Amino acid sequence: MPRSVLPVDPARHRILALQDRARAACAEYNPTPEEFREVLVAACERAGGVEAWAMRLGCKPGVLRSVLEGRRRPQGCMLDTFGLEYVPALGRYADPQLDRRANAVWRVRLAKQLGFA
Repeated sequence: MPRSVLPVDPARHRILALQDRARAACAEYNPTPEEFREVLVAACERAGGVEAWAMRLGCKPGVLRSVLEGRRRPQGCMLDTFGLEYVPALGRYADPQLDRRANAVWRVRLAKQLGFA
């Protein structure tokens, strides 16, 4: 079987598997901040450690450590890589491609990043 050109991030891979499992049970996968943090902690070793993963995510290792320790939430390019957005109204993360509230949050974040808001 040929390898893909772009490897899937280990956390994103796990998130996709959890979304598939939820979909098979006619449910949605919208993790709480703690559940999401647990997915990230479990994926860190498979990603090559904090420093290597931070480099691929485009953030500083200290920022990633803070996320893994639960002192801050993932943001920006990290959320893009993981394919989730935090939805305050839910108190959970959701996929912007599957949830209209998450899509609205993503659009606002993108507009701010591009300087339109």
